[in-house]
Amino acid sequence: MDKQVEEELYQARKCVDIAMSHIHRASNMDIGFDLSKPLNILYKELDTHRILLGIYLKEIDENNVMTREFDVAEPQSWKAYRNLNTEVRGIEL
Repeated sequence: MDKQVEEELYQARKCVDIAMSHIHRASNMDIGFDLSKPLNILYKELDTHRILLGIYLKEIDENNVMTREFDVAEPQSWKAYRNLNTEVRGIEL
């Protein structure tokens, strides 16, 4: 991967980490981290994006997470990544 692309993805992952931290703190300022709250759904969606960026940066082994079950609807970026792997690599997920 091009170094400039890698740096941009790294910065994006850092931003997602920061956003997750702020969302977690904000949700705890209310009445707790209730699974039904929209903030918790947003947190889980961001976690999926963090994992996807980690795969691109080779920080996370995709074989350990591609069968992941989602508590919320599967994000479109995750579906696109799975479809890309299925089409390009012939990987059955």
